[in-house]
Amino acid sequence: MTTQTITIPANAKKLIFQNEPGSHTIILEPNAEIEYVMSFKDTPTSTATTTPETASPSSIIQFELKGDNSKARIYGLFAGKNHDQVKFETRTIHSGNSTSAHTNVKTLLRDEAKSDYFGLIRIEKHTTGNDGQLSHDTMLLSKQAKSKSVPALEIEANDVKAGHSASVGQVDEEALFYLRSRGLTEIQARELMIEGFFEEMLMQISDQEMASTLRESLKKSLT
Repeated sequence: MTTQTITIPANAKKLIFQNEPGSHTIILEPNAEIEYVMSFKDTPTSTATTTPETASPSSIIQFELKGDNSKARIYGLFAGKNHDQVKFETRTIHSGNSTSAHTNVKTLLRDEAKSDYFGLIRIEKHTTGNDGQLSHDTMLLSKQAKSKSVPALEIEANDVKAGHSASVGQVDEEALFYLRSRGLTEIQARELMIEGFFEEMLMQISDQEMASTLRESLKKSLT
């Protein structure tokens, strides 16, 4: 597996969009900032003879916050249908001081689509003031769709903020009933709720032209 290394220089800001599987290492120098957006599916050749439980991840994205006051905002938006599969990892390694990395992942699956996600936060010894957060929210639109989420913390310092959360849910039937009572068909109501699942995260992306393109891509991934 080939890994591409990208260095964000001191005091620089960068936005990166990853729309294909692949492994990357992002190194952040002092006061560097990155906004990293990812949305992809594994190619059929990488998953045709494997399952998410047995396949090696095709994408490992590692953020090394080496410089003091470096910051990473990481967004993952994944949608799958039929037999789509995605297996990936994110790792945020805090080795500088007063670093911040917030990882937010949303996954929406229908039919027999599957996802497998491992997210690591590691805060190194002899560092102070670091903040690492991770959340993964999944919506399943069928009983056959499967999602596995494994968050992990490795904390070797005392002065830190760190936490993770994961949730799996289905379309809220009460909310669906409410929308139908307002004159929407069931299909329209479900589509509206599906769009709303990603919308809060899409609105956080600084490049709204990119967010608009991604919004349309996510719709196509589910229709």
